[in-house]
Amino acid sequence: MNKNSFSATAMISLAILIGGCASTPQQKLDASVDLQSKTIAVVPLGAPKMAEVRVISSTGAAFGLIGGLADAARFQAHAKDLAQILDQQQLDFHAELERGVLGALENDGLKTVLSDKGTTTERGKWLAPLPNTPGADLYFDVFFREFGYVAQSDATAYVPAIDLLARVTDSSGKQLFYTQILYNPNLDVLGNVKGPKIAPDPQYQFASMDAIKGNPQKAADGLRAAMTAVFNELR
Repeated sequence: MNKNSFSATAMISLAILIGGCASTPQQKLDASVDLQSKTIAVVPLGAPKMAEVRVISSTGAAFGLIGGLADAARFQAHAKDLAQILDQQQLDFHAELERGVLGALENDGLKTVLSDKGTTTERGKWLAPLPNTPGADLYFDVFFREFGYVAQSDATAYVPAIDLLARVTDSSGKQLFYTQILYNPNLDVLGNVKGPKIAPDPQYQFASMDAIKGNPQKAADGLRAAMTAVFNELR
């Protein structure tokens, strides 16, 4: 069993953060919480509307506002190109993310129910208020701050990138569990993420956006591989 598993047998060893801030002290899940006896409501996921394509330290950033606006337009155009690729490759990443979250819980035999199925929301924070879900003892909230392809600089390759935050709360909103998982450690710009950081599969690297467009199946497969790795870590 992976030491960062969400299963009941491994939950004591999970190092988690408080309130979604990566620089806060770590907290461990209370061993007295018996997840196997609880019904966990999975709330609507939070995820970007579109898969992103961006550069962390771009050349344009050195040219102030004008450079920043140029970068924003460039990355938006790249995201539209990637959306077209994913559509052609029949990769509905919102649906895949939902299935992955449910699978991570159900893999450990946990009893789950869905709150408002099929309503993935575009958000970068915890859902509030929590939806009233009959029969739920606990609530599992997951949002993705990043999903797509990211390059460290304009001189480096684009590789898949995912930034997932997840937590469990009771019905009052009290936090019982928190983890952050990065696929692509370059996302940890400040070096203060305490959760798992997964190195990207080296076979999914693209020198440019043109390279991504030139191999659409590989581009989609790279994101599929990233999701699989993240949800394996979440289990």
